[in-house]
Amino acid sequence: MDARETKASLGCGSLILIAIIVLIFSGGRDDKKLRSELRSARNEIRALRGEVIDQSVQLDKIQKKLDQQAEDNQRLLRLLPQLLEVEGR
Repeated sequence: MDARETKASLGCGSLILIAIIVLIFSGGRDDKKLRSELRSARNEIRALRGEVIDQSVQLDKIQKKLDQQAEDNQRLLRLLPQLLEVEGR
């Protein structure tokens, strides 16, 4: 290798090293910000999961009440002819 090629190689290596250093130090704040935002998003997702579970439990209770009401309505409909017959006497 002649001297001109060696200088070019060192120059490219130095530029690459400088670029890596700049990336490391300039990305640190963005990395912290992204980690913070990610942590916040995870917490929000956990909270939403909890709310979904609570709503599912509430919906199950409502469904049971509706099923019971439908059964009561069916019983009343079966008894209605008998009640009308007694009233007609």
